[in-house]
Amino acid sequence: LPWHEAVDACMACLRSPNTDREVLQELIFFLHRLTSVSRDYAVVLNQLGARDAISKALEKHLGKLELAQELRDMVLKCEKHAHLY
Repeated sequence: LPWHEAVDACMACLRSPNTDREVLQELIFFLHRLTSVSRDYAVVLNQLGARDAISKALEKHLGKLELAQELRDMVLKCEKHAHLY
């Protein structure tokens, strides 16, 4: 998948404890848009462990990341599909 490398970079940023909240918010918006366009993106994010990374980011920022919960839910919904790959 040609976009897989970009998603890997996004995940690295999402997991980093030093990522600025504003950068993290833009990243959440971007990933939310991707998963809204195609379930394939949510499946890949699931395989890369995005659900846990998003949960930790929400904890760190006290739940003040717009669309983060919705993104986490979309990724979670694709868990069954991720196991097929």
